[in-house]
Amino acid sequence: MKKIIICLFIVLPAVIMTGCVKGEDLIFNGTATERMTAALKEYREILVSSENGWALDYYTQKKQANRGTTILCKFHENGTVDVASIDDTNKAAREVASSDFDMLGTQGPVLSFSEYNPVLHYYCEPSTSNIEGLEIGDYEFVLLSHSENEIILKGKKWSNYMILTRLESSDWNTYFENAVNNALINNYITRVATLTVNGQVYESEVSGKKYYVTDKSGKTLDIVYTVTNNGLRFYKYVDIDGVEMRNLTYNPQTLEYVCTDPGVNAKISITFKDQYNDILSGVARYRVSLPFCSPDLA
Repeated sequence: MKKIIICLFIVLPAVIMTGCVKGEDLIFNGTATERMTAALKEYREILVSSENGWALDYYTQKKQANRGTTILCKFHENGTVDVASIDDTNKAAREVASSDFDMLGTQGPVLSFSEYNPVLHYYCEPSTSNIEGLEIGDYEFVLLSHSENEIILKGKKWSNYMILTRLESSDWNTYFENAVNNALINNYITRVATLTVNGQVYESEVSGKKYYVTDKSGKTLDIVYTVTNNGLRFYKYVDIDGVEMRNLTYNPQTLEYVCTDPGVNAKISITFKDQYNDILSGVARYRVSLPFCSPDLA
């Protein structure tokens, strides 16, 4: 009798545990599916809700070897998306290209530019010198979090973090013109950038791909960034001797990028070598017009 009781004490918990596990699996799987469906619906509604579209800070390569590219996107209820960019290396970027997009439930909610788009997929196309893609870019993005005006996402393949920012205006032409003029100084080979943080001056350098600054310890930070319609945005917050900064607005009259992050007193001042000093005023006031098409905002 004791043996029977002992066996029951051993077997019954195992049976009960097995039943509970199966029940929990069913509940968990159902809940996970429901949550994923709800998340995909929510993100899709947010994407489509922006009447003017979104600005995407787009980065390529695993460790952001290049400066970011600003790509504008307008998502429609019918599952199509209009895309345009200011990247001079991409001939298709000068026109708005439309293609399909999808919302996928893989690795979390995923935004997929599922149909070929000559603006975006340009960065993902393989070449004879790089089978991974011309610029080693992503066309699928894991959606991580969102507010009303901003969506944080990550490249599914190369894991670069990116930002979608809701556009305030439907005038894409003006957005791109401002972005080009904000970055115009980067077209010059010889230039010096001086970073000032809380009165402390740091010598630094601007290149076509990165911004370099040396802190008090002598460590050189290489910073990647995107050009926006009103200045620069670093890939992530950068710590300069205890001061974190990321967002800067460009003043074309003073040739300064002023940090707009709350509580941060910092700016980047741009100067040129002697042979360029005579044209500084022209650079500061020069405007360009780009032949972009307007997206279909209907």
